[in-house]
Amino acid sequence: GKYKQGKDNVGVLAEGDKDLGDRLGHCVARKEQMTKIVVSRLQRVADLQGQLQRLKKRWDALQEVARQEMTRQFGEVGVIVNLPDTYKEWCGEVARRNSYWKATVAQAEAASAAMQRQLEEEQERRLAFLSQWEALMPEQLLRLLCDGGAAAARPPRVEVNVSGRPKVLPAIE
Repeated sequence: GKYKQGKDNVGVLAEGDKDLGDRLGHCVARKEQMTKIVVSRLQRVADLQGQLQRLKKRWDALQEVARQEMTRQFGEVGVIVNLPDTYKEWCGEVARRNSYWKATVAQAEAASAAMQRQLEEEQERRLAFLSQWEALMPEQLLRLLCDGGAAAARPPRVEVNVSGRPKVLPAIE
């Protein structure tokens, strides 16, 4: 009886083992299927995160462009708002520069006239000296003094020149 009972149990065990093997195979297949689904979903999440990062970079770049444009436009508004004061100050600067130019030219003309008078007076003194002493002076002394005679008795000329005339500015005084 025990043998028959053991033999019957072997069949039950074989059936149970086969059933367990089938179920284990089914579980392994399901686990692989679930792993593929999880990997697929993780890949989708990674793709979405990459898209979000790219969108954020583009958004940040657009915001920077908008910020720069606003700054530029506010700068233009600042120019417009300050235009009356700026123009008033500009007119004052033009008047100051015109005044400086006129004063410089007047001083240069006065200096030139004074130098011309001084030159003429010096020429007269030199000619007076030579007319009185040239005939009595040894040639060597005369040459040292005049570098060759009465014609070289002229004093050095001075020219006063005002350079750098500004571009034509409006006549604002």
